[in-house]
Amino acid sequence: MLLYSRYHARAPRYAHGGDTARKLGWVFFTLTSVLVLLALLTRWLIEHDVLLLKGVYVEGTVFTSEEAIYELAQPDFSRNIFEIDFDEMAERVKQHPLVRDVDVRLRLPASIVIQVVEREPLAVLAGEQLVAIDDSGKALPASDPKLLHDCPVITNLPAAATTDGSAVSPFADVVACLRQIREDNFALYSEISEISYSPKVGIYFYLTNGSIPVLVGADDFGTKADNLMKVYRILEQEETLSHVEYFDLRFRGQVVVKEQNVKS
Repeated sequence: MLLYSRYHARAPRYAHGGDTARKLGWVFFTLTSVLVLLALLTRWLIEHDVLLLKGVYVEGTVFTSEEAIYELAQPDFSRNIFEIDFDEMAERVKQHPLVRDVDVRLRLPASIVIQVVEREPLAVLAGEQLVAIDDSGKALPASDPKLLHDCPVITNLPAAATTDGSAVSPFADVVACLRQIREDNFALYSEISEISYSPKVGIYFYLTNGSIPVLVGADDFGTKADNLMKVYRILEQEETLSHVEYFDLRFRGQVVVKEQNVKS
């Protein structure tokens, strides 16, 4: 006689559910064990002073001194690294007038790295005194002579600012021009010795090579810089730069080269 049992037909389904529950239980047990071990290890490291702050490294400084950044950071070597507020330390370092931004991070096992982003000089404003300015047109503190080196000089153009300290035209236009050229064509930026503004021609500057004037105008500084450098390199290879009286970039998409009248 053949017997059929509906109970046995359903048995594997219940067995499968039991296996899943056991697997989840093992996963929970394993994770819990790992967390407990980590907590015990951390506690042991703290109790045995393994995590006491051991060193502070300052990176990214050119115009600021590591000593000045260190003094503002105020590291406490009597505390472990988990007790130190990195954000609070960064805010203290940002008080330095030459610091734009700061990133404080951990270097294992128990050191701190202070990565500084400085306010770099964009130009030097010539007046009663030489004053370095950043890419927003704001004056930098005269704490380091290096701030005045290798930067274009803005001449015959006093700085002007609104009540919130932001620059206004034409000084703001000159700053914007230099900023754009430095971002898009650093080779040209490094060739600019002097820059100014005239109501008749707009922005103009002089190249270090031969003091050649360049009439820029009022806009599209990045494209004009690229066009100028293409022509400049050609004339440089041809060794005819000494024949150039001035460059005129005021006509869109063109570089007008005015040659000197050379007597035969």
